[in-house]
Amino acid sequence: GMAICAVLLSLAAQTPANASLAQYPNVVYADNFSSDIGIPGVPAGWTPVSIFALSTGQTWDASTGAYRMTAPANGFSPGTGKYGFVGSVVTGLTLGDGYVQSDVVTWQGPGAFGAFGVGSRLGNLGTPLGLTGYAIVYEPYGHSLAGDLRLENLGPPGTFNSLGALNVTLIPGNQYTFTLETTGSSIVGSLWNVGQVGTSLVGQISATDSTYASGSVGMIEVTQAPINPLVDTTWDNVLVAVPEPGTGLLLGLGLAGFLAGRRVFPKRS
Repeated sequence: GMAICAVLLSLAAQTPANASLAQYPNVVYADNFSSDIGIPGVPAGWTPVSIFALSTGQTWDASTGAYRMTAPANGFSPGTGKYGFVGSVVTGLTLGDGYVQSDVVTWQGPGAFGAFGVGSRLGNLGTPLGLTGYAIVYEPYGHSLAGDLRLENLGPPGTFNSLGALNVTLIPGNQYTFTLETTGSSIVGSLWNVGQVGTSLVGQISATDSTYASGSVGMIEVTQAPINPLVDTTWDNVLVAVPEPGTGLLLGLGLAGFLAGRRVFPKRS
């Protein structure tokens, strides 16, 4: 018990300064992929997600100390061009009420490029065209190729059901941080300048939706030909936090996985 408490205290001390995080004092997972340097493939503690768009040829790699995922647009076609999809979720973690954060350190756009974002309460991960949950997503091709930020309800009736959109043009070469908060039916997705969560907001969308109560957390990317033949995004500094009592919301996360997943290091500049 004392060892777990010490881990919790250590992680809590590294929680980013975000006013909304007062609701989520318990960090249950954090990873900046430093322990994966030099090890090709899917990083430890993560599960690849690939089947959604029936595409193939995806890549997952964290050997550089950040998590890069790519997907070609060679899958399902509704008649307007084939889709490509790639994603990854934290292994064994099911989140209900909570907070998910990840930096996006390299990305494509603005312009005719694929979408990318952070998801929570994700489900049906192994079902073709069946992904469910919530996501805050940046679409480089949105708003006449100037880019937009979208809060999405994933699943029927339209696969991507927008809960809100905001015209946002990101600066090529800059890094950003996605955050997604799910508290009951309150869904809040935000985009911040990297390292400035809570102080330098780029865009935020809030909605009320009670479709999904819990699910997995992670990052997703999707593209469609001829918009972009390959979506290619790199992620870093993933953090998941929950409200009190934290242990009561670790649905499906065993003690071994709980401890194995806690690889926390100082954020790289």
